[in-house]
Amino acid sequence: MHTQVERPKNNRISSVAKKKNMEKKRFGFGDERYVMTTRRDLKTKTKTKKEQLRDLTLKTNGKKTFDDKINSNFRNEVTQRKIRYNNQEQGLTKDGGILPEFSSRHHPDWITDSYIRSYLSEDEYIAHDKGDPVKCGLIPSLGLWYRLPFPSSVLGGPKTEFFLMGEDHGLTPIAELLAESNQEKAKALVENGAVFRATQIGLGTEPNLGVMESRQNRHQIELGLSKALHAFTTLRGADDVNRTTGRPFISMPHMVTSDHPQVDEPPKFVQIPLKDWDIAAVNEKLYRRKDGRPYFLRGEGDTLRGVLRPKPEGSKKYNEGGAMEDFLKRTEIAVALGKAGTDYTEVVNTPKDKRNGKEYIDQYERAVTALISASKNNMQIVYPETKETKNEVHRASHSEIGMKHRNTVMLGGLKRAVIEKGYAVASLGAWHTQDIKAWKDVNPKELDIKIITYDDLIKNYSEEALVSK
Repeated sequence: MHTQVERPKNNRISSVAKKKNMEKKRFGFGDERYVMTTRRDLKTKTKTKKEQLRDLTLKTNGKKTFDDKINSNFRNEVTQRKIRYNNQEQGLTKDGGILPEFSSRHHPDWITDSYIRSYLSEDEYIAHDKGDPVKCGLIPSLGLWYRLPFPSSVLGGPKTEFFLMGEDHGLTPIAELLAESNQEKAKALVENGAVFRATQIGLGTEPNLGVMESRQNRHQIELGLSKALHAFTTLRGADDVNRTTGRPFISMPHMVTSDHPQVDEPPKFVQIPLKDWDIAAVNEKLYRRKDGRPYFLRGEGDTLRGVLRPKPEGSKKYNEGGAMEDFLKRTEIAVALGKAGTDYTEVVNTPKDKRNGKEYIDQYERAVTALISASKNNMQIVYPETKETKNEVHRASHSEIGMKHRNTVMLGGLKRAVIEKGYAVASLGAWHTQDIKAWKDVNPKELDIKIITYDDLIKNYSEEALVSK
């Protein structure tokens, strides 16, 4: 059940407080006022002395809807976060300067940027800084500091073991986490691409899981036909039902506290520049959306808005539809379908505004029937001992059948990875991981691997790297 969002009892600042605070602001308050709009880019304008205490003002179609007052302790810079280990903040002198031994490190910016980095020891910090493998790291897109069962060059938990992690492809891609924790040489099983394999796993001249051409220590878990089935039905399904995949519960929004109570999300979200958000967040109570991104609240009632933290510059831009469209054009798919390959190609190449009518539907039905059959036969050849996954989200539509085939293949790949050994991590989309965990909960002895869902990653394997009220 949701709990009511707590709001400050009184956000107004008295005229006496205004005068005192204005005097304080001469020593460090910013010279700009940030105006948020729901439809246009953010604008700024120079502030007068009397305007320096004005807070973020939300406008809709040019009409002011609310104007909360700023906290008197606001600053024009994000508080220096420092590095933490031995339960102490490290790296800064008493007057705020950077200690020489820290400024000469590989990443002196870690002392003064917008994040908290919490190490178990000085050895762990030094190892991370110079590029040795560690278990910890920063997720800038979420403002979280994680600690995962990666192999590490220094002592510290959690216990090193092969694990499956649920990722959000746009917020927590495994490639970024591996790079952040200096795990570039680690053997990882990933969702990128797929293999068009026609022989049983464990046999033949290529018995093991496929390898990405660009990264020899990144192994591919998916089979091409099951991935094609899901993409084809999702993007080319002849009706809304068959284009829809039922998605499992992932997480509920929660406040940034140790027990993460559930709260109601605001009806709308707006954004301000990242630097300004980090400044404001110091004096705010933070919340997290279902996807894990942090926000704070502005306004009340009908004017309530969530001020969402923007993704940092350089964050991965993931376009699920674009990636699926590209995959549909793989020539191996049509070849595997025989005569129905012509129908498949015709449907894939049909413009969006022409995807209707009897001819299109007939072609789609012939192609999808052949693709379901080909994918099922391929799974039975590659993973003869793996039955289709059950006890998961109900799969009935064509898209859901495709999702089920993918989950079955992924389960077979995980079992094979356990046999091959040497893997540090497997990373799959959040929904796949939820489904596989649901299957493992019913069949605990059939898959010997630790599973960390996307919700687990945020709530149980990470701590806040952002300072808030």
